[in-house]
Amino acid sequence: SRGRIIRQLLTENLLLCFLGAAAGLVLALWTLQMLRPLVLSFMPAEFAPVTELFEALKLGVDGRVIGCTAALATIAALAAGLAPALHASRANLISTLKDEGSAFGRRLRHSRLRSFLVVSQVAICLVLLSCCGVLVRTLWRVHDQALGFAPERVLDVRFNEVSWPTPRTAAAKGEWVREFVARVRALPGVAGMALSQNGPMQDWGGMQRTIKDPAARAANASLTEVTYGRVSTGFFETFGIGLRGRDFTPQEIADPHARVAVISEFIARQFWPDAEAIGRTIAVADAMNSETYVEYLVVGVAHDVSDRWAGWRGAFLYVPLATADGGFSWMFLRLADGVVAPPPAIAGFAAEAGAKVEFTRRLAQRAQERLLPFQAMAALSGALGGLALLLAAAGLYGVMAFSVTQRTREIGIRMALGASRVAVIGQIMGQGLRLTLAGALAGLVAALALTRLIAALLFGVRPTDAATFAAVIAAVALVAVLACWLPA
Repeated sequence: SRGRIIRQLLTENLLLCFLGAAAGLVLALWTLQMLRPLVLSFMPAEFAPVTELFEALKLGVDGRVIGCTAALATIAALAAGLAPALHASRANLISTLKDEGSAFGRRLRHSRLRSFLVVSQVAICLVLLSCCGVLVRTLWRVHDQALGFAPERVLDVRFNEVSWPTPRTAAAKGEWVREFVARVRALPGVAGMALSQNGPMQDWGGMQRTIKDPAARAANASLTEVTYGRVSTGFFETFGIGLRGRDFTPQEIADPHARVAVISEFIARQFWPDAEAIGRTIAVADAMNSETYVEYLVVGVAHDVSDRWAGWRGAFLYVPLATADGGFSWMFLRLADGVVAPPPAIAGFAAEAGAKVEFTRRLAQRAQERLLPFQAMAALSGALGGLALLLAAAGLYGVMAFSVTQRTREIGIRMALGASRVAVIGQIMGQGLRLTLAGALAGLVAALALTRLIAALLFGVRPTDAATFAAVIAAVALVAVLACWLPA
């Protein structure tokens, strides 16, 4: 009966789906066991709360996952098997026997749903691979991008607590800082040392100011979102940042009212593209009142550097650190060649002023951690793209293998009448490649639209990068040719 045929076909689909679901659960279990310690080992120290949450959740394959997988397998079996089962149960036996081995083109037109699914698989595959491609190219560009400074052998030292003994005047504070700096720089193994509110790869504490050229009236005479940082003498030397002009003097560092500044090349190009910036005056918005501007004399121009997110090279403004106010949170040490650990005497020097220091990690490690967001996005999109490519290849192969099986008698008759093997293979492959072409065109249109949505995540790569799209189309075409050639 018709009902019995439908039940039989649905039972076959359920069996296949549950076998696939069981294989997926085993693969997921193995993957979690392998990736979990790997992911945790790469988590930076700033992500400690995320790491603790990840460990507390104890993600794994439990009863809920198995139940959800079983439900999804059942839905997939019904969705994939019901339509073919209903179609097969309505078939006319006499016409089916007469049409056995009918022309491949006519049989394919009768299965529009199957063709639509294959075209959709190819389109989705191309979209995911295109997103993966531009993200991977972004990762390469970021990895190759020069930082603008030398992070090797530079160590972060954080002042966790500074409780100045009272009473202590500003002059006394400044004198202690100068003495502390001199004592640290004199230690063996220290090649450079600087104090700062923050530094490269640390987002500078999110401090932003608006600056302008007080002598200009042009539209480009003002810049917003300029990164503003207070640094001590030796900052540029410690980080290996190229500097044209001069560094801040110890007198300027000790004077909280010093009005000198070092600007980045980005600002110099923006304000004075055809003139020397050193010796000019720049106006900086006051921290408390953005309508009030304070003028600074430009004494140096520093090379552009990357901030916390790699590849970002914006406007940087450096002003003297007011050491008399104790307004610093970080010390940066450049260790000498061959030195692997900071001198322990530094902690003792800081303790004399009630400060506790924490040796965090090397700046080179932070520079590598800047790649984590790009690596995660590229890995995720790559995994989804590879899975989509595998499904598209399996779907196309299945359709072509099924069609070739249906045409066995026709192919035999054609070859008996003189058709060459090449002509038969070409006819079969042509039908499959037409489906691939339709899916590729639809996927290309969707990919061009979707990659524009992730433009903010890209660096040095256009959302419509021609090389990426050409490589993706070539990969899809190669897989399609193999998927069509094997059944043929």
